[in-house]
Amino acid sequence: MSSLGRKARRTLAVSTVISTVLMTMLSVTLGTVIFFWASQTFGVYQGNAGNYFSSRGAALQEIFAVEDVWFNMSGSTKYMWITVRNTGTIDIKIGAIYVDGTSTYTTSPSLGTSGYQVTVGAAVTFRITYTGSKSFSSSNNYFLQVATLRGNQVSTYWTYP
Repeated sequence: MSSLGRKARRTLAVSTVISTVLMTMLSVTLGTVIFFWASQTFGVYQGNAGNYFSSRGAALQEIFAVEDVWFNMSGSTKYMWITVRNTGTIDIKIGAIYVDGTSTYTTSPSLGTSGYQVTVGAAVTFRITYTGSKSFSSSNNYFLQVATLRGNQVSTYWTYP
């Protein structure tokens, strides 16, 4: 074989080795970057999932009911008295009371931004100043919803007697 053929074969072999080493280094570098990105991303998701399931576990212990509703008119002002009882295993915080889908009514005691706490086994009566368009008559149903700050809701219909 001529010296030109041996030189070409040697050069070809060196470039194959160098390209294999470069591809191996590129693969290792890319794998390392992906590993650190994935471990950081899934670590954040794992922490958020832990918080979510922890709060949902507490929400499952919230059990409450609307016990009674009274309707009262004083002059032209209409009031609804709604009694809520906590029958769960943890204290609840009532965040909102909706009448026919609206929560803009004035309540007493006030719910405020941090809610109104009802201890286990206790019942609280809220007075709502009703400013809706419905009159208090036996033909009208009222859709009531009581929501806690953890997201649990109790929905019920009440009719004026």
